[in-house]
Amino acid sequence: MQQLVIIGGGIHGSALAMRLAEQGFRDLVILDSTPPLARWLKTTPCLVGDMLRSPWDANIDPRDDIPEALRASTADLAGFNRHVVDLRDKYRLNSLWMRGTVKKIAPRFNSAGFVVETENQRLRAEQVVIACGLGNPHMPFDAKDDRIRHADSCNFDDIRKGSEVAIIGGSITGLTIATELARRGAVPTVLHRGEIHTSQLEVAPEWRPIPGAERFQYFLKQTAGKRSQLLHQCRQFGTVTNHVLDKAKSAGVTIKTNTPVLSWKKQRGKIVLFGSSDNKIGAFDYVLCATGYKGGISLVPCLSRIQPRIDLVDDLPVLTRQLESSVTGLYFLGRLAELGLGPLGRNIIGAKVGSKIISKAILDAQ
Repeated sequence: MQQLVIIGGGIHGSALAMRLAEQGFRDLVILDSTPPLARWLKTTPCLVGDMLRSPWDANIDPRDDIPEALRASTADLAGFNRHVVDLRDKYRLNSLWMRGTVKKIAPRFNSAGFVVETENQRLRAEQVVIACGLGNPHMPFDAKDDRIRHADSCNFDDIRKGSEVAIIGGSITGLTIATELARRGAVPTVLHRGEIHTSQLEVAPEWRPIPGAERFQYFLKQTAGKRSQLLHQCRQFGTVTNHVLDKAKSAGVTIKTNTPVLSWKKQRGKIVLFGSSDNKIGAFDYVLCATGYKGGISLVPCLSRIQPRIDLVDDLPVLTRQLESSVTGLYFLGRLAELGLGPLGRNIIGAKVGSKIISKAILDAQ
């Protein structure tokens, strides 16, 4: 029986495993379909761009022994990724990893702890941490053509020079992908439902989950229902940095604002997109949807058995100060920890602070 199973080997799950390993605690398993940080390293260059947007404390080193470049007001993603690879190897996270996709988490019968089932194995654990991503990729419409795909896949190697590509969503992800496709010789058009607004930060620094951050301290004093409202109010969803927007324009990317995409059809081998009142937007060879994610516990199938026992507000778990849910021994990190960590729970600083909180709770419980 393991003391701890961490579900998800991304930036949040890996940060927790590193912090525990630093304290000599290795009675844990990281469960994921890919090795620790593999998906992060593969997808962030196309989903995030070349710079970290909110670079405060841009590290997950338990000792805070970080390169000077990552202490700057802006930090480049490549430097951060080299940093996390060094940490992954230093703390031998691959030796803690077990390949698997979690199918079910259930409380043990007549005993404390949990049973965690994957497609080919069953684990028993005293404690479980859910650290699995932003949610399910959101598609704006049903797509039954493999040339229409979500940007989350970062799958556009088959897009050839000269291909006309629609990118739905003028987010940082959408503009970053469009810039890369233009560099490869494709012809990208970004379609954004409203105006594109620029902001260096998606969330103000006063929301950092640290002592002294004024808005975060206010957040902690609120009920779970009020916290959920604040989460929606404080994030500047859809804003982009001037750096990303300028790069896209310099690459020759066509950007169409106030152009919502509502439907599509196939005509003469092309994908034809339509807006309101069946207004034809254009015909394309490929469509990439940079349209975000749907998050929440109801979209995590492995939790269906245990979900009725978890106190929820707006599909997010209500958490203690230790990020523990109403089910004893079940903790959350990342997007699903935002009622405990605030709007930056999903960000790098959320991984750093959240892993520190949970590691202390795990070690104190020994």
